[in-house]
Amino acid sequence: MKDNKLFIHPILFALYPILELYFKLSSEILVLDVFRPLFVAISVSTVLWLLLRYMVKNGERAAFIDTLIIIFVLYYGAVHHVLWDVSLAGFRIGRHEILIPFWFLILAFLGSPWVWQKFTNPRFITLFLNITSATALTFSILRFGFVRVVQAQQDEVVTPSVQVTVEPDDFVIQNITSDVDIYYIILDGYGRNDVLSELYTIDNQEFLDFLDSRGFYIANESQANYIQTALSLASSLNLGYLASSAPESGSRLPLMQLINQSRVRQFLEQQGYQVLAVDSGYGPTKIPNADSYLTPSSNTFLNQFEAYLITNTPLVYWMDKGDFGIVRVGHGENRALVTYAFEQLVEVPQLTGPEFVFFHIISPHPPFVLDRNGNFVDPGPPSLVGFLDGDFFRGSTEDYTVGYYEKLLYTNQQMQIVIDAILDNSATPPVIIVQADHGPGALLNWTSPEQSCLWERTSILNAYYIPGVDPEVLYPSISPVNSFRVVFNTLFDTQLPLLEDRSYYSPWARPYQFVELGPEAQTPCTLP
Repeated sequence: MKDNKLFIHPILFALYPILELYFKLSSEILVLDVFRPLFVAISVSTVLWLLLRYMVKNGERAAFIDTLIIIFVLYYGAVHHVLWDVSLAGFRIGRHEILIPFWFLILAFLGSPWVWQKFTNPRFITLFLNITSATALTFSILRFGFVRVVQAQQDEVVTPSVQVTVEPDDFVIQNITSDVDIYYIILDGYGRNDVLSELYTIDNQEFLDFLDSRGFYIANESQANYIQTALSLASSLNLGYLASSAPESGSRLPLMQLINQSRVRQFLEQQGYQVLAVDSGYGPTKIPNADSYLTPSSNTFLNQFEAYLITNTPLVYWMDKGDFGIVRVGHGENRALVTYAFEQLVEVPQLTGPEFVFFHIISPHPPFVLDRNGNFVDPGPPSLVGFLDGDFFRGSTEDYTVGYYEKLLYTNQQMQIVIDAILDNSATPPVIIVQADHGPGALLNWTSPEQSCLWERTSILNAYYIPGVDPEVLYPSISPVNSFRVVFNTLFDTQLPLLEDRSYYSPWARPYQFVELGPEAQTPCTLP
């Protein structure tokens, strides 16, 4: 029998989640990366329909089954994220081990001949699915177009601008050279000892004793200048505080530029330094144009967008375990990049210098994918964009503190290996800064400083190994904004004055709405 009906819903249901994901990630994804998934989706849904029609001898039923399969494959991630927060008797029902078999059974049941025979008007099913998919796709496209038009109008009025307050006259360069390697190791979200002890009941003294025994100065009252990574590193790498003419902007592009072409980098390159950086997995702190840029190899041909798309499919279960070798997104990415970074740091001292080594490592920050021994831990649904922290964290406060503790112990273990390797294998005693960009975020509210534990978020690990430094220069409350002022004054005899140590809160969506913090950033709080 010849099919003379329009079966467009399989293709439209295949296109919708792909375009929705692109619209969500359009600020960081090239539109060219979307063409291949769109072509594959159209081709696979068409070929699948032809095969099913041949098997079931009915075009409408073939299209119905085709759509069911597409929904199972491309909409799995959305259902997984929603059901992850649903528990029965304390047990999460959104686990892969439950969800994948359940979805498969639902698919087999709905696609069975018995269910199809129950439809008294198959044409209505086809019409309903056509209209539903077309409406959803049209609405998604129009919404995205409207948002882009509004953004374009805003950009005509307000262009994001971030400026560093340090003036060039601050640099008084003496004709001094140095062959001292400089290591700037950022351990993301690493909290200060008193916060870990009083708030998390973590005894971290053993690691601090290790640093002390190796000659580090530990600033045990240090606080972050900003509570967001990109802000913090844009500030510390440019030796000053940030100011913006566009406080309503959410763009982090200016911060990426400040980090990539920082004052620290430019100054050291003028002194003959080579820049070595590692892939952090976080866009703003990646420096791919460094002289040496280290990133783990991936035996996959997928682009960034396709890797994101896979997290919406059942394949995310195996991807998170690293079975596909995909390290572009998800929990597998963080585990691969963190372990890779520690492995590479051990090898750096063997390079000819002088080197400026910038390693931003997303640890002990979420996702909590590593236990104290480096074994993989599946913490639940991966985040598609960024690393969920604060009140964005998908889990309880207990989940946060337990996961943080395990990843912290792993970080400590690896850092002891790294520091000993650097000190033992460096021809000239190096400078090593081990610093957090901000503290942990179990009690952080991204929209309200009043509802946040700012003591937790601003209190950071900050340790310095600077041979020849004037012991009176370092002090307990020194903050990252002054780190390279001390280093440059010591190595190059610059005359950079130290700045007042200040801390700022800003909402995640509006990073330039700076709120200067006072005593509230030093007031202890308790877990609920």
